[in-house]
Amino acid sequence: MLSTDKPIYRCSRLPLLLACGGAAVPPMVSIEPVSEPAELGTEAHSLLSEAVEAGGADPDGSSEAHTLARMGLALRRKIYRPPVPTETEVAFADEFAVFILTGNSDEVTGNYVDDWKTGRVDSDYSAQLKGYALLLLRAHPGLETVVTRVLWLREQEVDQVTVTRAQAAEFERLIVERVVNWDGVLHPGKHCHFCPRSHECAGKTHFERMAVRAFLTADLTSAETVLALPPEERMALYQQAKLVSGLAETVIGAVRESLTSGPLSAGGRTLTLVESQTRKLSPLQALPVINSQGFSDEEIASCVSISIEKVKDLAAKHAPPRGGASAKRGIVRALTEAGAVSHELAYRIKDTKC
Repeated sequence: MLSTDKPIYRCSRLPLLLACGGAAVPPMVSIEPVSEPAELGTEAHSLLSEAVEAGGADPDGSSEAHTLARMGLALRRKIYRPPVPTETEVAFADEFAVFILTGNSDEVTGNYVDDWKTGRVDSDYSAQLKGYALLLLRAHPGLETVVTRVLWLREQEVDQVTVTRAQAAEFERLIVERVVNWDGVLHPGKHCHFCPRSHECAGKTHFERMAVRAFLTADLTSAETVLALPPEERMALYQQAKLVSGLAETVIGAVRESLTSGPLSAGGRTLTLVESQTRKLSPLQALPVINSQGFSDEEIASCVSISIEKVKDLAAKHAPPRGGASAKRGIVRALTEAGAVSHELAYRIKDTKC
């Protein structure tokens, strides 16, 4: 039986708590916004867990969650798996001297602890991984090290942290120092976005005001001006721009929502929601008409876009029982051999620690 008079911390919250101990203080008003990415992640985790428990067969389905689950299985096949039984959705809970730590790891295989991430590779989860390691080492006195990994399903990448017993003990001391014995100093930053106290935190408000002021007073007359800045100033300006753009999106979204109830007039300007329509062709009815015009196959193809995921789902739908995954691989292989599959490069900014 765990104590009821000690603070309880979840491993998933450790990155935030260690960044700012103030995040452990309960908010006066609890706010938990609905998050579509979080709901998608929960669904994908469930599908992936079921697939792993069932032997690793790709789940059939056309949703984004199904696609992420299949990507997770593909990544699992690429990385080394110790030849011991695997457990999924493993719950941990242990009582330490002055706090209680809990966690729910996606997969445990021997001394390997894996956490599946459906988001983008833009956050540092090492504290969460160390929390899992601390709990696993406490649960298994015979282990000397724990290998913790984050499996990034979208990027097919793996971040790995190996934790020894000595390092786990030091991490426990760090939790006590920064979180349990928090000195009252707030440490605002981009992690504030995940804090349950962000809506009432004076530190976050001050931090945002400083960032907006610095951004507005910067010389942003041209891209060349920005590129001429030293790397440290350019990085700081980028982080400020990200914060300011997020605040701006919040304001614009709130105003847009208010306009559903009526126009907003002030300062000689009026904002209203204007309805617009876009035309869309129904392929089933449109193709006979298009074919009757005598267009060539190349001309028709230039007007058509085909989803490879929907083609794969169609192949699975017509496959024999339990043959969906094989049918999908077969149709992709056939399309590739026919020269129908091409790849387009896309670029995004990846923000990681160095």
